[in-house]
Parts: sequence; C-alpha cells; structure tokens
Amino acid sequence: MLEEKDYFINGKPDDESGPAIRGCVANGIPAEAAETIFEDMVSFASYAFNKSHAAAYAVISYQTAYLKTHYPVEFMAALMSSMAGDVKHTADYVRNCREMGIELLPPSVMRSERNFSASDGKIRFGLLCVKNVGTGIIDAIIRARKDADASRDFYSFIAAIDAGELNRKAIESLVRSGAFDDIENNRAALMAACDDAVQRAQKNAKRGSSAQMSLFQLEGFEDEALSSPPLPKVADYPGDTKLAMEKEMLGVYLSGHPLDEYRQLILDNTTASTADLSSGGEEFTSGRDDDDSMVINTSKFKDGDMVILAGMLSGVRTMITRKSQEMARLTLEDFDGVIDAIAFPKVYERKRNIIRNDQIVGMSGRVSFKDETDAEILIEDIVPVADIASLGRGRRGGYEGSRGAEKPRVHVASQPAEGDPVKLRVTPEILARHRDAKSVLYHLTDIMSLSPGSRDVLVYLPGQKPVRCSRSGRIEYTDELRDRFIRMLGEDNVKG
Repeated sequence: MLEEKDYFINGKPDDESGPAIRGCVANGIPAEAAETIFEDMVSFASYAFNKSHAAAYAVISYQTAYLKTHYPVEFMAALMSSMAGDVKHTADYVRNCREMGIELLPPSVMRSERNFSASDGKIRFGLLCVKNVGTGIIDAIIRARKDADASRDFYSFIAAIDAGELNRKAIESLVRSGAFDDIENNRAALMAACDDAVQRAQKNAKRGSSAQMSLFQLEGFEDEALSSPPLPKVADYPGDTKLAMEKEMLGVYLSGHPLDEYRQLILDNTTASTADLSSGGEEFTSGRDDDDSMVINTSKFKDGDMVILAGMLSGVRTMITRKSQEMARLTLEDFDGVIDAIAFPKVYERKRNIIRNDQIVGMSGRVSFKDETDAEILIEDIVPVADIASLGRGRRGGYEGSRGAEKPRVHVASQPAEGDPVKLRVTPEILARHRDAKSVLYHLTDIMSLSPGSRDVLVYLPGQKPVRCSRSGRIEYTDELRDRFIRMLGEDNVKG
C-alpha cells in the first residue's frame, strides 16, 4: 500500500514493472493535498462500490421489502430455506417469525418437503433441517408417503421407504424431532421400535428382490414377517425431554421452551436478553491484511454495564486458576439465544451448587466486550430463577433501567494503556465532508495504523458517546501522527 501511495503522489518511471506514472506532484497537485486524496480513496474503497452495483442492490432491496410486506410467510420460508443448516441464523429467523405472528409447524414425514414450506399462512419445518437426515432418505420418504398403507402405522411407513436409503440413525433423528408424531406421538415407543422396524423393512426388501414367496402368501394369507407388530408399551418421554430432543435435532425449541413457565417472571425481573447483548459489532480497519485497529460495538449496552439475565445453563466446565482456585465457564440460554459467562473463584465457591448444566437461573453481572466484540457476562451473583427478584434489590445506580428501556449506544471495549488517551473531536462539518461516521472512522484507523503503540485514542463523534480504540488500535503519538490528525480534523479538535 505504501508503494502505491508513493506512485500516486510522486509518480513512477517506466521500467519492467510497468509503464510510467506521472503522479500528482508532476501534475501540479501539492504533495500534501495528494496524500489527503489518497487516504480518502483508501478509506472509501473499504466499503464503496460502483453505481451499477449500487443500482442492482437497490432493486433487490426493493423486491425483498415488497415480498416481505405482501408475502411474509412465503418470504420467511424461502429465507430460512436459504440458511438451512445454519443453526444460529435459523434460530434468529424463528424468533423473527414469532415476532411477526407467523406460526411455525414441526417437521412431519407426512407433510414436510425438503426445505421450509408455506401453507395456510403457516411455515412448516423441512426434513432437511433435522440433524443426520440427508436428501436421499428425504426423497425416499416423500415417495413412500404416497403409498396408501404408509400412514397406517410406524412399521408400515418404514417398510414403504426405499431400503437402499433407509438407515436407523436418520429414522431415530426424525422420531426425536417429532417428525413421526402424525403417525404415533409416543416418541419413547417409536424409539424403542426403531431398530426392529428398520431391520424388518430391510429384510422384507431383500426377500422381495429375490422373488421368494411363502406358502401362506400363495394361499392369500399375509406373511407373518410382513405384518406390523404392536409398538412396545412404554411411557412417553416427559415434556422437558421432548423439548431437549427438538433442540438437539433442530437447533431450536419448537413446540415450547424450558423457560415458558417463567416467562413473565423473567420479563419482570431482567434488564437484558441475549439478543440485547449480541447485536454485534463492526470492525473498522485501514484495509491492510494485518490491521484490525478499531472495533465498534453496537449493542445497547457498553462494556462494564451491570445487567440481570435469566436462562438455562449449559456447557459448564470448571478450571483451576494459577492460585489453585476453582472457577467456571458456562453458557446461558434464554428465549433469544445464548451468551457465555464466567464465574470467578469467589462466585463459584459460593454458588457451585447452582452452577450446573440444565439449571434455570437468574444472574447478575457485568458485560464484557472483548476486542472481537463477543459479549460475556462476568457473574457477580447467580440464583435459582424463582429467586431472581432478589438480584435487583439493594442496588443503587448499578442497573441501567428496565429490559429494553435504554437507547442504543456506541462503545468500544478498552484495556489499561499508557498515559492519557489522545482525544480526537469530529465536528458536524468534518462529518459532512466525509459522508458519514463510518468513513471518518475508516480514515482515522488508516492514520493510526501508521504508528502503532500503547496509547489509547478516544474519538468524539457528534451526538454520541466517545468511541475508544481497541488494544490493536493504540498508537505511538508522534509529531508526524499529530500533524496528520490536525490536517484531517483541525488543530482545535486534536488533544493529546
């Protein structure tokens, strides 16, 4: 990049690497102005595209907006089908559908297609969404259900599936997901019969292919081997087990949620959800492969904010610190998604009986945004969900408002640095000159990357809280760097 910059400003002689370039100076443009122009081009190139590209995107944006407005069910079904296999995006779109009032139907061997499908104002999960189920057996299932006898019982349906595509793992996954509920809703009985049903179907297919017929078949009697035995008489799984199976097979809770009975309690006593903390961040770079100088977190919460959340624990794992103390890392899942959390030794020692997988809890803690903007919760207290109201008592100024009440803010996580931060103020006039805040930040990070160091930078954008660079964006505040900031922002807007 520096070589291209030198060519742009000072030119390049005609040599083996290419033809001569006159450069800006040779064309009467001052070097200082040429440098500013080049820096503008670099920052603009990080996110710009030509008019034809912009026009195409505008057309697509209009078309998708029209479809979502006038055909919301079909649009969302197509959108989810396009992201089949991506559990995170599917979970987000499922939440969107519920917010839009669109009912979601479970996968069904009698009704589902490969992908999500729209029917009577509802969206049905496709069979391809079920873990361990491939296109071969899906197509065989779709063909099998045309058989008049297929819907008679579980054994008949399995027997109607092409034996070449039949496998026990896929059938068990379909049972666990609820896809056979239209035929028999006792999933425990179906799971107990899976192995036998698949073996019978494969054995019968082999017999048929060898054209062997028994004496009873010749006389018009049904071969005992081909008849459907009764399902094992076992109690069905409890509701929470069925929900866990759905989550495992589909990546989302569909027929319910483990937190449903606590929904109002959670809404009344939490200040944030995982969706509030995972709205993502945006990374502003100079365009160089080795640079990641500024990361902006666009969550409604900032680093260090105290929050109260509630959900179900999973992925609990303990570790030993350097001081030989025990702590834990874990994941909290609520109605909207998941977030990682850390229980440091003092908290873990007090609450180890609660910090266990599948526990439904309320927790208070501070939000931590690392350089990559993934939020974590540093747990300060954790209680059974029934006691969640106690987390909000006796606090002064600790929790910032109620759930969803706070306006979005822009913040960047920081770490201890050497010296006071360099402060850069962006006036409305400067902002207008650079089109938008993103362009300003790209331009600034390009300048900052020229002099890496250990000093923080605070950028004050009009009407926003200051933006702090991440550790990788710290600078060595040299005279040359200061001059560059002044040329861009003006002397009155650079303090350091």
